[in-house]
Amino acid sequence: MSIMRLFASAALLCLPLTAHAADISPNDYVDQSFAAWQGFYIGAHTGLNHSVAVDNSVPPIETILNGGSIGGHIGYNEQVSNHLLLGLEFEANLFELEEVSSQNTTISSNWNVGGSARLGYTFDWFMAYAKLGGGIQNGHIDNNAGKADSNNHFYWMAGLGVEAFVTNNLSLRLEYLHSEAGPETYVLNSNYQGSFKTDAIRLATSYHF
Repeated sequence: MSIMRLFASAALLCLPLTAHAADISPNDYVDQSFAAWQGFYIGAHTGLNHSVAVDNSVPPIETILNGGSIGGHIGYNEQVSNHLLLGLEFEANLFELEEVSSQNTTISSNWNVGGSARLGYTFDWFMAYAKLGGGIQNGHIDNNAGKADSNNHFYWMAGLGVEAFVTNNLSLRLEYLHSEAGPETYVLNSNYQGSFKTDAIRLATSYHF
């Protein structure tokens, strides 16, 4: 087959697509993107946490806690321009972070609840975003000699992520989060000033209404 015939065949195949594209205005395309991200959503997530429990004595003593997490989230997105998105999100998480420290105390943290604001840049069905927020994280310390204490820590959190639609209503996201829970006093045989620093990688899915 000659080169001219190849070009002619390709042109004939493209004619129906060109005609269909001519019927779709740029505004129609933008509206589809707006409709995708705009509004309420709900979802679930899972991840891996690397946490450092810090005894703020002198010198500080650090204990590494690693574990998985599961949780749920609910949020709202407002598409404020063709590409800029603002959102609010609330979440609750369960995780199993537990380790015995060098001082033979068992340190653990099992849940947190919080909220965050998201700033996203959308490319039609794909979005890159940053988030900033905070909440409450629990902590528990047992000295394995009959003394134990629990506390709730206030934490701040910041992170980056990417999200994309895989169907008209379902999206997947991957994100990295860093959080720091401030010190609280645990009353054991002696007072213990404990805090947590956590890095997490999370995979999430959301259903958009």
